Amino acid sequence: MDKPIKNQILLNADAVINNTCYLSFGNLYTTKDFVKFDKVNIPEDACVTDMFVDKTNDSEILYVLASKKVDSVYKNTIYRIENNDLIEVVTFNKDCSALSFAKQGNDFYIGLGGDGLMLQDTGKIIKISVE
Repeated sequence: MDKPIKNQILLNADAVINNTCYLSFGNLYTTKDFVKFDKVNIPEDACVTDMFVDKTNDSEILYVLASKKVDSVYKNTIYRIENNDLIEVVTFNKDCSALSFAKQGNDFYIGLGGDGLMLQDTGKIIKISVE
């Protein structure tokens, strides 16, 4: 459910963990009061393309999907944030950017595309299992 903040901003409640809001505009930022914003440093200045909060097992873990073009491929990485620490979950290379993702159990489902080009992997949804 969306919550109005200061009667101007709509914030998805799933972006809030421990009274900290995580916002993404390509970069990832945190704020507790919508006055002061802190940038979360994503390795290699990769672009954050999606994020969500996994609320299973009586805990909340924020997962972040980031993508960076390196030579002719995209290095796509899923991170998790626990106690304000950025932890790499999995990295994979494709000919296009990872744009969105979801998680069920130990499986991530990642949607690929971007750049307006029809590449081999454009439009695919891939499954990556992690322990």
